[in-house]
Amino acid sequence: MCATKSWRSDGPVRACRNPTRSGGSYPPNAYGPYDMAGNVWGYLLDEWRDDYADRKG
Repeated sequence: MCATKSWRSDGPVRACRNPTRSGGSYPPNAYGPYDMAGNVWGYLLDEWRDDYADRKG
């Protein structure tokens, strides 16, 4: 979760409580996969289409 702080003299700054981490930064879960929470969220964020040729940018 990030917030923009505008009270600093050098302009707005992003302050993240949970910054991005490299893959494999955490130990695997009981089933063996690594980092599934963030990766699955990002993967499912994409819009599904049968044909991506007509997808708008």
